[in-house]
Amino acid sequence: MTKLKHLSLLLCVFLLGCSQEAKESGSINYAAISSDEAIESILPEITNWNRWGTDDEIGTLNFITPEKVTEASLLIKKGITVSLARQTSINLTNGVREGRYEMQKGAYGSRDFVGAVWHGFAVTHLDGLSHVFADTSRMYNGYPVSNITKEGARKLGIDKLASSGIIGRGILIDAAEYLDGGVTLGQALTPEDLNLILDRQQVKIKSGDILFVRTGLGMKNTRDKRAGLHPSCVVWMYENEVSLLGSDGDNDAHPIPFKRWSSPFHTIGIPYLGLPLIDNADLERLSEICKQEQRYEFFVSINPWRIEGTTSSPINPIAVF
Repeated sequence: MTKLKHLSLLLCVFLLGCSQEAKESGSINYAAISSDEAIESILPEITNWNRWGTDDEIGTLNFITPEKVTEASLLIKKGITVSLARQTSINLTNGVREGRYEMQKGAYGSRDFVGAVWHGFAVTHLDGLSHVFADTSRMYNGYPVSNITKEGARKLGIDKLASSGIIGRGILIDAAEYLDGGVTLGQALTPEDLNLILDRQQVKIKSGDILFVRTGLGMKNTRDKRAGLHPSCVVWMYENEVSLLGSDGDNDAHPIPFKRWSSPFHTIGIPYLGLPLIDNADLERLSEICKQEQRYEFFVSINPWRIEGTTSSPINPIAVF
């Protein structure tokens, strides 16, 4: 090897080390992501299309490897279980869209019909990767929008996410508990906020983690005003290889001074990162147990329904300590 090639190699190693060190130290300038134009410029860098092959339909769930599941199972110490779903009535809960419940009672038994649009701000549900398009012609991984038919989604249906269940290491980022002053309606949590909370909780993010962000506002979050995550947090999720994101709202803050990307976790997270979302989780009991057990990591199991071609599924995530 010539001296020039040797020096070039050393320089590359040095720069790679500096880049990794900057990432680990949290010195990335997230504050620069403050406009639609800034989001546009960074989109090519955080797009996961073809990362797991041209036929991939599960996106960031690829980060949950068998080894990650095995590691997560070791977090079960006491057998304490906690539901992360809201108690919901199709007929009585405000905000359920096109809800219909019918009890069909006979002389010797009963059955019922349940139907609703699960998307919205009432029901705890999982958003599939066919829910939001990248543009008018493409979905996640470049699949044509023509795959969405009146019979259902031929690609990226919720059944693809449900094929093996979603099991892994869950992390609660308890903003309501650990941010000074708590969280207010309309507040957009920043990557700096997330890092601060994790530091105070003494938790480190690992590739493949399933994140839940608690604002403490729950049903107070509405379409017009809700606490959630700032658009710069999309980049944070990409860099930390988060497999799935959930919150007690719909993950996006509103209002924020963005137009095209005003709901970035839906309009970028789903179609560009391939990041499934859990909207409207109930994280109050989880917060109590985490505080009681003095740990914010847990085993979590999420099992959407296996109905072909749907864009969402009501779910009942279970955290186990």
